[in-house]
Order: sequence, then structure tokens, then C-alpha cells
Amino acid sequence: MIDIIQLIIIFVIIVATGILLVTSVQIFLILQEFRKSLIKTNEILGLSGKIPDTVVKSVKVIKSLTKRPRFFRKTKKDRL
Repeated sequence: MIDIIQLIIIFVIIVATGILLVTSVQIFLILQEFRKSLIKTNEILGLSGKIPDTVVKSVKVIKSLTKRPRFFRKTKKDRL
């Protein structure tokens, strides 16, 4: 027959296996969420690289609009 010590050992093994299984599932889910957050962070950082280019283009357009046309520029004769 099964001794009391053997019964306790079997019980401890079953409980430890259950805890290990639950912990493994939780770690897997945490790593999955971490991967998703890294992907989103990478997308945000990729978009932040495009923002300065857009700003530079906008500034160039505004600068070109504020330039005086050639026929309004002062020549050397006008400056003297």
C-alpha cells in the first residue's frame, strides 16, 4: 500500500506541476504583450523620423512663398 510519505510527495508534485504550468502560461502571455508593445513602439519611432522631414518641407514651402519675386528684388542701382 501507499505510505503517507509517498502520498504527500505525489500531492506536492501535482501542486508544483500545476503552479509551473500556470506560471508558464502567464510568462508566455506577458512575452506576447511585450512583443506587441515593442512593435507599436517601433512604429511610433518610425513615424517620428518622418515628422522632421514633413516640417522641413513645410518650412521650405513657406519660405518660397515669402520670397520676393525677382522683379521686386533690389538691384545694385537701387541700393546706391
